[in-house]
Amino acid sequence: VLNGKRLTSVKAEKQAWEITLSLPENTRVSDKNRELHCGDCVALFTPNDPGEVNLALKAFGKNMNVLANGQKRPSWFPERESLKNLLEFYVELRTPVSKTMLGHLMKTTTNEEIKRRFGEFVSREGKDLYRALLEKQVTFIDLLVAFPLLKPPVSVLSYLKRLQRRWYSIANWIDYSSSGVESRALRIAFTEISSPKAGLMTNQLARIIDNLKEHQVCTPPFYPSRNRIILECRDPPPNMFRLDETPDIPILMIAAGSGIAPFIGFLDRIASIPGKEAALLLAAETNIRIFTKMLFRKNFKKAV
Repeated sequence: VLNGKRLTSVKAEKQAWEITLSLPENTRVSDKNRELHCGDCVALFTPNDPGEVNLALKAFGKNMNVLANGQKRPSWFPERESLKNLLEFYVELRTPVSKTMLGHLMKTTTNEEIKRRFGEFVSREGKDLYRALLEKQVTFIDLLVAFPLLKPPVSVLSYLKRLQRRWYSIANWIDYSSSGVESRALRIAFTEISSPKAGLMTNQLARIIDNLKEHQVCTPPFYPSRNRIILECRDPPPNMFRLDETPDIPILMIAAGSGIAPFIGFLDRIASIPGKEAALLLAAETNIRIFTKMLFRKNFKKAV
């Protein structure tokens, strides 16, 4: 992490941030000489929240080696792994509840009260109760919090999604014309998620920025830190959101929220294309404050 800053006021309902990462040039070159552009998406990886992992371990009863086989084994699921590693690195503990998940837990639990309650959720008469779970974005880990006596079987892991990477748009134009550099700056902007619970990645990124001035902050292995954030690219990329650099084709950009991030990079690039015209429409007053803080740097003034 090179630097970062808050883009909104501390009192803002939604906190927006900007973070700049140093991408090692030797890593980029070894990855098929990959060139990243503003508008491209990169995935940032983080294990599950340590507190949620410990809660799940407690619910399952003990750490153990898990052997996975049979028709219900997901293709990405390892054949043999410790339960702790599965919960930390493989499954999405925040997988939204489903009727099949609830039905499996209902059939396998020995607690009669939990069995009755889950039966209400999956019954035809309880469709409104189940709909309320979906509207509140209730997840598997939320079930463990709400039902502390629930002792789920390991087989319920087959109903959880694979731990997802979190995707973010590149918010700066990266100049590859120069050679002999050790690293190149990659900037992303994001909105910190706080409801219904703190975002798994955005909360960690915000805390890294908050603590940049601290001498040393202890971070568990593989979790994002100011010294290392695991970044992944995909071939083909999940989007093809690229700037048309043809000088005589004007560009109209419409943005809401932190969706303005790639357009900041577009404007950075457009400033170096003679005759290229562009207009940016922002959907809210908050966007204007974010846009102003991101855009008004010395190297961006000519783009205004």
